[in-house]
Amino acid sequence: MSPELSANVEAFARLFEAVHEGVYIGTIQGPDTRTAAANPHLKLMFGYAADTPDGDVRPFEADRFLDPQARDGLIATASASASRTRRATCTTSSCRRRSSPRWARPSPAWRTN
Repeated sequence: MSPELSANVEAFARLFEAVHEGVYIGTIQGPDTRTAAANPHLKLMFGYAADTPDGDVRPFEADRFLDPQARDGLIATASASASRTRRATCTTSSCRRRSSPRWARPSPAWRTN
């Protein structure tokens, strides 16, 4: 890796860890999700311990939503916005961690393959 690219990767990693917004990087395909990375603030927002492995942080799993239609609406709205260049603010959805309700307003930047 070139020194310039290495510096950019390190800068992104520091930003990812320090930003006071929950950042989720992963995939959602139907009922299945896979988390590639979750920053400390996202873990805090959803009640996970700071040392929880990123792969175990799954804020968009179907069983985390009190209302299954809220999850479907969130994913549909975000997917529809994927073709646009601006960020879309999605509908408020109710999520739960160990039967404790949590409210989150995701503002995802989605990319589809």
